Amino acid sequence: MEKLKFQKLVTSVLLVASTTGVLMTAPKRVQAVADTNTTESGKPVANIVNKPNLTKQGYVLTIQAPSGKIYVGQKNYKKQLTTTKPISNAKSVSWKKIKNVRFRIEKVAYATKVIKFGGAPQYLLVSKDKKYSCWTTRYSIKYYFWNTKKMQQVIKPLSKLTTRNSSSLKKIRNKQDFNQAILAAKRLPANQRKVVLESLNQVKKVGNIDKAEDNILLFSF
Repeated sequence: MEKLKFQKLVTSVLLVASTTGVLMTAPKRVQAVADTNTTESGKPVANIVNKPNLTKQGYVLTIQAPSGKIYVGQKNYKKQLTTTKPISNAKSVSWKKIKNVRFRIEKVAYATKVIKFGGAPQYLLVSKDKKYSCWTTRYSIKYYFWNTKKMQQVIKPLSKLTTRNSSSLKKIRNKQDFNQAILAAKRLPANQRKVVLESLNQVKKVGNIDKAEDNILLFSF
């Protein structure tokens, strides 16, 4: 009888210890998962970096239907230099009202490693007087002179390359179309020619239009 009581006592002690251990360790495991997947306002935490090769090309971009708000004022511009988070109670403007304003890229934000496969890079576009600024993806960015008549002579042959299975310049047809785009670029006005030729020379150096990253001329394709 005494032996049975002793066994029950040992079992009770072990059960209490086991339960206490679960209660002590469970919150720590939950917290670790929360820390790993932390987001800011429901959006991926991003690493913001400078891209001098993009910035130096100057104010030659326009915004169309951005993924984020276009904020007004230098105060809001300065806030966006260190974060991609939406700004609360900040004045913004519709992209349709500033179609003729030129922008340049000042920063690029990449999603953190934990969630990098779920987010495309974002670009901080800023007007020359810092009045307008916006974080958006490349699909809302276009070269300012994209719709001009002479630019169409550059875009059309490049468009043919993007619709083929391979856009390698080693392919005869691709090389012919690319050279046609180069010739058309050389006939552009001086205020357009430099940027377009620099972008095309980058493609030529890489040898494939699909592999030419950080190329503002190709953002809209």
